Amino acid sequence: MSTPRPRTSLGAMNRIGTLVVSTTLVVAMLVLIAACDRGIPTAAKNDATSTVDANDAVDPLYDPASVDETWRFPTGFIWGSATAGFQIDMGCPTLSASVCEDPNSDWYAYVTDPATLASSSTHLSGDLPSTGPGFYELYEADLDRVRDELHNNGFRFSFEWSRIFPTATDGVEGYDALREIANPVALEAYHAQLAAMKARGITPLATVIHYTLPLWLHDAVTCHTDFASCTKRGWVDRERAVREAAKYGGFLAREFGEAIDWWVTLNEPYQVMLFGYLLPNAERTNPPALTLKINEAKIVIRGLFDAALRVSKTNKDNDTGEE
Repeated sequence: MSTPRPRTSLGAMNRIGTLVVSTTLVVAMLVLIAACDRGIPTAAKNDATSTVDANDAVDPLYDPASVDETWRFPTGFIWGSATAGFQIDMGCPTLSASVCEDPNSDWYAYVTDPATLASSSTHLSGDLPSTGPGFYELYEADLDRVRDELHNNGFRFSFEWSRIFPTATDGVEGYDALREIANPVALEAYHAQLAAMKARGITPLATVIHYTLPLWLHDAVTCHTDFASCTKRGWVDRERAVREAAKYGGFLAREFGEAIDWWVTLNEPYQVMLFGYLLPNAERTNPPALTLKINEAKIVIRGLFDAALRVSKTNKDNDTGEE
């Protein structure tokens, strides 16, 4: 028997956000198709609930017989939902906070520390990760919804770097050595999620880095309150960040590659730079939420691009999946 999901503002926002994005894309696609005079995909009307009365006039736009093959989605087309670990993992109804929550990420510190919560330039709502939708525990039920309610055959998720490596990986080389210091609970959890996707016929699309960084790499709170004294500066420490990101990406490919064919290296690098180092505002901030740090912004975006290339290479070099 499944545990009732807690009804919280943050959880609702995450789910509403997913639905809004998905619905917007679908509506935009249908509007574009409807503007053409060559028909729409038969999948849009050819279902068990769609019937045409024999006495009704047949609109050629919706007549399956008139659909140009150009507008049919190809076999194997992936319809999916997109998520991120930090945004959906926490808020487990029965798992202990020590297992469910991830206090070792820069985003966790950024949205929970009194100093950043009190700062007028972070524009934080005060909603804590503990009020999230709890995917880390409820993934089975959520993946059922992905398949049965959203009728998706794809699911984009992200690994949380700080869950897998809560301690620094500097100087640790090679898969075996990295696995020795990796968090076994996190590895087991991700393997279980991937197995659940496979059991439901859902294709996983995995993001290596979706915004969050480990605290040992980025002290978002100190970098916000006193950047000059901050010693763990994330992407500003470009050489270190790129090196460790590449190492992490290679590890993921070796550990999980058999279950994953589709990888995303970095999520929205421009957002990290723009709202983290140039223009944080009431609509959007990223840690460390600094204003007009132009030199740092240049370093960050270059580092993110470098990391995307390096992660892509180490991912391919270490992927254990089939070609």
